[in-house]
Amino acid sequence: MGDLVHLDATLKLFSPQIDLGTIKRKQYRRYSRIFKQGECHRLSLDALRNAGIRISTAAVAEGIMLLKDIPIEQYEQCAIA
Repeated sequence: MGDLVHLDATLKLFSPQIDLGTIKRKQYRRYSRIFKQGECHRLSLDALRNAGIRISTAAVAEGIMLLKDIPIEQYEQCAIA
């Protein structure tokens, strides 16, 4: 936190009227090795739309895994019964 005091002082030096409380922290995004940005979200919504009925989260996940050629057997051990 001590390092931020120097940063705050530097910001005030260049812009004395700045309200330091309005500066938001940077959001870090985790990137997937399997999906492009937004792809998993889009595939999930497509699966729900195409089903036409209520389907489980597991069914959505399995459908996406089949589309992306992800071996389901590899993840069956992680399933919650």
